Amino acid sequence: MSLAIKAGNAAFLLISKRIWGVLVNILVMGVLGRELTKSDFGILAVSGLLIQFIAILGISGISEYIIFYKGEDEKKVFQSAFWLNFIITVVLSALILLVAGYWATWYEDPRIANIIYLLVISFFFTMLSSIPMALFRKSLNYRPLVAVQVIFNTISNIGKVVLALTGFGVYSLALPMAVVAPLSAISMFVVSGFRPGMNLGIRYWKAIFGYTKFVIGSRIMSKLAGEGDTLLIGKLLGLNTLGIYNIAYQTADLFRSYVVPIISNVSMPVFAKNAEDQQLVKDHFFRMLKLISFLSFPSLICLFVLAEPFLLGWYGDKWVDAILPFQILTLFAIFRTISSPTAGLYNALGKPNIGFYYNLIFAPIFLFTVWLSASKGLVAICIAVTILRIIGSFIHIVITSRMLNFSVFSYLRNISDSMLAATAAGVFVHLLYSGTPINNYYLQLVLFGTVYAFSFLSIYFLFFKAGFQEVVSIISKVIPPGVRKTLGFVPG
Repeated sequence: MSLAIKAGNAAFLLISKRIWGVLVNILVMGVLGRELTKSDFGILAVSGLLIQFIAILGISGISEYIIFYKGEDEKKVFQSAFWLNFIITVVLSALILLVAGYWATWYEDPRIANIIYLLVISFFFTMLSSIPMALFRKSLNYRPLVAVQVIFNTISNIGKVVLALTGFGVYSLALPMAVVAPLSAISMFVVSGFRPGMNLGIRYWKAIFGYTKFVIGSRIMSKLAGEGDTLLIGKLLGLNTLGIYNIAYQTADLFRSYVVPIISNVSMPVFAKNAEDQQLVKDHFFRMLKLISFLSFPSLICLFVLAEPFLLGWYGDKWVDAILPFQILTLFAIFRTISSPTAGLYNALGKPNIGFYYNLIFAPIFLFTVWLSASKGLVAICIAVTILRIIGSFIHIVITSRMLNFSVFSYLRNISDSMLAATAAGVFVHLLYSGTPINNYYLQLVLFGTVYAFSFLSIYFLFFKAGFQEVVSIISKVIPPGVRKTLGFVPG
């Protein structure tokens, strides 16, 4: 099977998984948003943040090294990577357990420590399964990987709903993950057929560390920039305000958080295998960009325009304070999404130092700006976060344009059709919604999913008519041949 077909099959499976994940996530969050308090979401955010920061030291770069590595001793290297990952996992899990109590004291809520104890179980088994997952990614064999993840993620989400409805409160957010993670990890090893053996392969550790040191450094800085706002808001403005910010941020970033992993998982192996052919990498890059802009602009602009009926109709009236922060953060999500094809490009082309140096400069500026704007309240923080992240996205676009030798203008030209079409549709739907005097948010939610969405898409496709055929051709290339024939896509 050719690399193009493998990449197409992988993209189709990951997109299908993400669509399912979005639907499940929206349904689950609709229940949790009504059953749990704002501070519950704040507690989960700061609890998970501790583990995320510490986890970077362990998982960053090892999976990427497996994908990047080419050599006759691959099996020995994979075994070595597993045992290195295992040892790091044990050490980091112990460190998390030691720090949990101090973290809870810092945020003045003892429940944080209990949530961390549950999350560290999920962390431990997720870390162990990262090596067989990387092997699936390297070979672009995503069918068994997606099957395991979809099944257990769905079970975990159902568990959250059941526990929330039966009064478990904030623990309903973490307990299902602690139960499901070991089962998911065991299944991952079974379907992958990976058996680590007893040879630690210590002699390969130096090479692995040599590759991962920039990845680790980059992700530490990136995590500070990505989650530093959560860290500061929880401490300076309280867990209640953090809960509002967390709902607004997660919802605004929903499309990107489900799309970017697809881009990273599919693009990195493709870029790595074709690293010597700049033109081919550039062609893959622009096809991904067109497809992402085609999907992201209508999704995010529609949510921006209809933020009020969506948030209040789905999560409940108590989240009214999240509307303006959500709309502001949606603007950053748009720019972050259209720059997402750059994700994984630095590592795939063997230049992880670029991301490290960028984040080394960006993270301190970001943290200082969030701290400075905190005195003005949550809306000021959202504005600061949005402005800085838009600037950051543009910088990544400039860096990528120089790496692949194309102009920034050509980048913008590839997204202009979908951006203008979505903007025109957004203006029309805003006028339609503004003229609808309905105070019942349940009814507005129904209208959001029917009249508003249909009107938006109709206008969008009307204005995007010129570029639609090209997008169909791109989509046809990432759909498996059998499915493509069934759906009647034209060959591209």
